[in-house]
Amino acid sequence: MPGTHRQARALGVSFAEYCRKRDLKVNQWYWVRTGLIRRGIIAGHGKTEASKPAGFAPVRIAPSTSQTTACRIRHPSGWVIECASVPQAQWLSDLISRAAP
Repeated sequence: MPGTHRQARALGVSFAEYCRKRDLKVNQWYWVRTGLIRRGIIAGHGKTEASKPAGFAPVRIAPSTSQTTACRIRHPSGWVIECASVPQAQWLSDLISRAAP
């Protein structure tokens, strides 16, 4: 992906214009790039989420009212989250992005 930005610069066009001309979805490229920067896989320019200290997701612990677990999330470090229903996608996305090393 960083090569794609270089190609756009070499052609003297914006990255968005470069993507439009090649039928690429610029929003998906930016989403992927942001994720790679947050995880430290590629370097970002300027102030990014990766340069901010990691925060914590708000957590509310409540006693279980049933024995059924619809979703179990296991982190490689060992912590486990069990949910009685499938969590919303945005909540999972926030959890994963904040749990990344």
